[in-house]
Amino acid sequence: MLCLSRLARLSPLQAALLAGHRGPLALWSLDIDEETAGCLGRHAGALLVAVGDSTTPAQLALLVRHVGPLALPRLTRLDEGRARVLASQPARHGVAGLSALCLDDVEQVAPQIAAILATHRAGGLSLKKVSTLTADAARELVKHPLLCLDGIRSLPDGVAGILATHAGWSLSLQGLEQVSRAGLARLRANPRIDLPRRLVAAGGDPPAPAPGSRRGELVAARASDAAAGG
Repeated sequence: MLCLSRLARLSPLQAALLAGHRGPLALWSLDIDEETAGCLGRHAGALLVAVGDSTTPAQLALLVRHVGPLALPRLTRLDEGRARVLASQPARHGVAGLSALCLDDVEQVAPQIAAILATHRAGGLSLKKVSTLTADAARELVKHPLLCLDGIRSLPDGVAGILATHAGWSLSLQGLEQVSRAGLARLRANPRIDLPRRLVAAGGDPPAPAPGSRRGELVAARASDAAAGG
């Protein structure tokens, strides 16, 4: 992995050369303009670019076309325009499920944004900083086939019941701590849902927190090498 934590600017030539790097690439401080984004969009391999909320849809469109998993830390808010761009991430080699989109600093997902993100099919969708979901947002997000919501700590029965209908490959709820017995029973009945081991174990109410399994981490595993640079 090539991690450049302090690099702030690139000339067009430097950006083009860096885009030729084959393997995980993490850029934590880079100022992004459309020319730089266009070069990085030609990168192949896991890519982390710490963009901010001022990043334009045009810049995101250039970044998201790159081949491989994409992590965008420091992007904390999504509007419909940005969500549509990110949801259009192309499938790697044309095969759905081989890539990943990590939006792990996004804090809230409104129902209309959830509906757009649910159309993403390139691979895993990771939203680890989302801590609460409305029922309407849950109804949309649960349609995504490979979803990570590890930031959710508690679930009301209604939302738990909605998430329990997940019919995709995997839904990770590795951060879950508080849920009623009825809600937990519904979640546990779905083998596609990845829960902490303490909640999977037989028994009554959830015991004290303990380390969970690694299955949920696979949602964005192909981007983890790039993220490790942070």
